[in-house]
Amino acid sequence: MENLRVIRELKGKVASVKLEQTQITMLKDTIVKQSNYTYLEEYDIEGRRLNGSDSSSEIPQIKNYKMEHKYNNQGQIIEEHYHMGDELSLPDYLVDDKETKKIFFNPAGSPIRSYCTKRDNQGRIIEVSTLDGIEKEMIYQKNITYLPDGNREEYTNHFKTINFGVVLNDAKGNSIEIHPYNSLAYKVLFDAKDNPCRFYSFGKKQEIITKYHFYYDQAGFLIRIKKYESDAIFLRSKWIKKLVSPILKFIPLQQDFYLYNNAGKKIEMKSYFLFRYSSKNCFSYDVNERLCLEQYYDSRNELHIENSFQYDALGNCINNVKKIYTMGNIDLMDSNEYEYDNHNNWTKRIWKQWIKSIGSNGPFDSEMITRRIIKYYY
Repeated sequence: MENLRVIRELKGKVASVKLEQTQITMLKDTIVKQSNYTYLEEYDIEGRRLNGSDSSSEIPQIKNYKMEHKYNNQGQIIEEHYHMGDELSLPDYLVDDKETKKIFFNPAGSPIRSYCTKRDNQGRIIEVSTLDGIEKEMIYQKNITYLPDGNREEYTNHFKTINFGVVLNDAKGNSIEIHPYNSLAYKVLFDAKDNPCRFYSFGKKQEIITKYHFYYDQAGFLIRIKKYESDAIFLRSKWIKKLVSPILKFIPLQQDFYLYNNAGKKIEMKSYFLFRYSSKNCFSYDVNERLCLEQYYDSRNELHIENSFQYDALGNCINNVKKIYTMGNIDLMDSNEYEYDNHNNWTKRIWKQWIKSIGSNGPFDSEMITRRIIKYYY
């Protein structure tokens, strides 16, 4: 949940934080929805979460949600209690040097789901898995193999869930989002510098559906991505698809090219579809190399999305505005304004959204005010 994420992105020795949200949605100057939300979390002096509660959620599954955590002397979590309304879900932790298993039970005491992490003799993770305790079926599994040349291979299987997007991280901490259409499993090969260099997605018969090649310069910056598509899913005609698919195994369907400034900041990503220009992302920075403007241009080189950022003297983002254009006109505008405390944690956020129309209705106006009441140990 986004609410939980913003709570945990905190600086300083935080003892507790209370999140209070009020949202109002208007249609043609008439209020159509108003909601309130409150969430509280408490931490120990080491920053470990102790408990949390949600007494006002409109979501039935987490109404009157409460949680409690307990740790051993080594700081490992050994017990959790989750209360969902009148129900209790108690995860049980099994911890040793090579395996950590977390098992969730329903109120009747039957296991409903388990999460397992295995390590080798060097403490490196070699397997992460999720098991459905009711169906007794594996629903997620990642196997990691460390190769003698320093490379690493990760094979991930979601078994029943189709992957429409995977986010990889390179050695410099940059996120790379790729889209292995209609795949249940995928394999990633990382080089010795921890950069992804090959990506393969597989279908139900373990056939390769998509393939990505990643290229880096001598400084380790990603400069090019080639995508190969064996299924030609973008073609509707079956006979043309059958004719073209074998060729696409050797010709990149899509290519992305990256440019950087002297400070190593990405300033452009240009995409080509079958060697024809398709889109471009441009990035601008202020004198302190902080991102201040991000722009996305479509295949006609017309501005489609614009995202701007403003910062205070301490580097905190105080304003973020996103605009979506169609034929030069704004269809959607989304903004966030922030206020901060002495620890550089934001304590108030005003989110506003304006939508020109949805179908025959519009314009829509939404506003959400979020306050974070933060208490510190010192």
